[in-house]
Amino acid sequence: MPRVRREERAERNVLVLRLFLSGWSYSAIGRHEQVRLSPQGVANVVHAQLRADAVRSEELIEQARTVWMMRAESLLRTHMPRALRGDVAAAELCRKVLSDQARFFGLYERASDG
Repeated sequence: MPRVRREERAERNVLVLRLFLSGWSYSAIGRHEQVRLSPQGVANVVHAQLRADAVRSEELIEQARTVWMMRAESLLRTHMPRALRGDVAAAELCRKVLSDQARFFGLYERASDG
């Protein structure tokens, strides 16, 4: 892929963050015609954008947390009924989401402290 000019990259990065905060997945953002990055490339841009804007970083991080929680809850809402009926793949997905949530809320650290 040809190199992107600094101004174009800055515009693209703002778009990437805006799409992420709107709830788009890394894959969908990467396929956007104005982005065209791998999911890892999108993740790198999102993380860099969150770090770069120190004044708004807490607000952006809170928005990112909210988006993450909404996605996790959506996965659980969709797959938990199947998991409870014995679907092994759905149960494994739910286990992973719940584990991620426990880590997100610091439950593993709290459990090891006590």
